Amino acid sequence: MKTVSSDPDQIQSQKEAYTLLRHLSMCHQTIVDPATKEYSSPSPDDLALVQGARLAGIEFLGQDPSTGSLQVKYNRTEECKLLHTLEFTSDRKRMSVIIKKQNGEIEMLAKGADSVIKELLIKETD
Repeated sequence: MKTVSSDPDQIQSQKEAYTLLRHLSMCHQTIVDPATKEYSSPSPDDLALVQGARLAGIEFLGQDPSTGSLQVKYNRTEECKLLHTLEFTSDRKRMSVIIKKQNGEIEMLAKGADSVIKELLIKETD
């Protein structure tokens, strides 16, 4: 990620913003029309989040059906293999994707209702 400041706090904020927008660009059910490059999605929320990330400079380029790879562009194209999608349900109140990054790391990305995600992030203390 290209930084525009040498202030450590601002650099950290930029990294966190990139991480959030990359996350939104990969965890969704949006598809890209190859002819028009327009997005379509069964979820208006997914569509809005992917379009918002694109406006901020992180563009979802699509998914290759033969390899299952997701492509996101920000200064360079990042490709990840989509290993599994856990679709949104009213019981789970969240959607998750499991991806394998180019460096071999496996990452799970999730988005959903604030109350559910917050509960998952709370660490137990003894």
